[in-house]
Amino acid sequence: MKESINKFGKRKFWSYWILTATVGWSLKIADLGLIKQWKVRSMTELPTMLLLSTIGGLIGGLVIGLGQQRVLQRLETKESHDWWWKTVIGYGLLAPIGIGIITLITWISTTTRGDMFLPYSQTMSISLYPIYLFYGGIILGIMQWSGLRNIIGKRGWKEAFLWILGIWTSIGFGIIAGLLTTGSVFHMYDRSVWKYLLEHAVTGIVYGVVSGAIFLMLYNRSANRRE
Repeated sequence: MKESINKFGKRKFWSYWILTATVGWSLKIADLGLIKQWKVRSMTELPTMLLLSTIGGLIGGLVIGLGQQRVLQRLETKESHDWWWKTVIGYGLLAPIGIGIITLITWISTTTRGDMFLPYSQTMSISLYPIYLFYGGIILGIMQWSGLRNIIGKRGWKEAFLWILGIWTSIGFGIIAGLLTTGSVFHMYDRSVWKYLLEHAVTGIVYGVVSGAIFLMLYNRSANRRE
């Protein structure tokens, strides 16, 4: 049964939306094997890291995509059937793109200085976590916008810019909030599962709040145009 946001209830919307985002991001613990080895010292290590972090992204993306899709199906939205799989793709590509960007930046900076790059350098390493989440986060915004523009019936560049930039920055602020939160609870060098889980849960909460707020704003604008 389709409902307006008022009938569905904003409190219920926020609860479902943020809970889904938090659980989905928390499932990044699926790449558990990487917790203590987020530094690449050899190019041969990259495939394993890419594989495990991509699996974690796909699992989290599936939970978030299906959860948010369920919320969208309760609202008076149109063309929402592709939201879930575009979200899954966005989360799945987040790690490969983020890690690829970091590797490229490191390669450019080291070769510009005339230094040796992996695997020829025995002393250098590439730190991936958590910055790869930010670099790769833009693809999530792009993929979700490709589904959102059909839902709200608006395809202008302003709306696209707002959504993509909002999702991207929400991940950045979420990472910072997660690090600050765990920094006040755990030891600085602690890489336990619980610290890793809390960092991602906080990132999920921030992402859920920001994405939910932007969605409601664009959705309400779309609803007002239809009235």
